[in-house]
Order: sequence, then structure tokens, then C-alpha cells
Amino acid sequence: MTTMHPDAVSAAAFTVYVRHNMPLFTDGDAVRNYESILLRETQRACCDAFVYVFMPSRCHLLLQGRGGQASFVDALKGFRQAAGYWLSKVHCDVEWSGNHGSDPAMTQQEIREYARHMLNAPVRTGLVDDWKQYRYKGSTLYQLESLL
Repeated sequence: MTTMHPDAVSAAAFTVYVRHNMPLFTDGDAVRNYESILLRETQRACCDAFVYVFMPSRCHLLLQGRGGQASFVDALKGFRQAAGYWLSKVHCDVEWSGNHGSDPAMTQQEIREYARHMLNAPVRTGLVDDWKQYRYKGSTLYQLESLL
């Protein structure tokens, strides 16, 4: 049996990849659609989106649970399924690849560090000079500027 750190909260980070690194998340209308699906599925699974960043060929998610009913697996599965269905209708040649996730118990400090890392991904990959310039990001909990 694992013991949670006393300051740990129910939160987990995931990255969902598009197969063959297809640049899926580059159009504002499409990203807004995926964002809508993400927010609906996280709400349904009793989770909040601490931070999300849609990169061209992947999506970074940092989810925080709301109470005992929270299910990161259901949030991720619902997002992949609903977005994949929409994707199959619009881009029949594009599909999801794998995903990876973190430990579901993170301290507030770990959450903030991971959020900073995610928000700076567009800078590290050369898409923008400052993370604030990147359009395809958000949070259901915070003003992102307060995290850095």
C-alpha cells in the first residue's frame, strides 16, 4: 500500500498524442471544439482542468479531482472517445496515438511546477517567445498568469 504525502491532492497530468505527429491542433475553430469536448468530459468525470495546452500534435492536461467521485480515467477516456469520434468525421486519416500520465497524488508545489512546465512547452518548441503569446491553453480553475 502506498502512502500519500500529507499535502497531496487528487491531481494527475496526461499527454495525449496524435498518431504520426500530425499537426491537429493548429486551427482556432478546431481547437475550440476540442476544448469544449475536454471541458465537458472533465466536468462529467468530476474533474477540473488545472491547466491544458493544445500543442500542434499533442495535448497536455493537468487535471484536479473534485471530491471522491473524481475519475481521471473517465475524463481522459471520455475526451479521447468524444474527440476521436469528431476527429473521424472531419479528418478520417488522423487518429490518436498513445498517452502517458503521472501519479494521481501530487502536492500543490508539484502541481504548480508541472503547470509551469506545460505552459512553457510552446516556448521550448519554438512556437512563441513567451508562453502568454500562445493561444491554445486554458484553465477552469485559475487565471493562468497567477501560476507563474
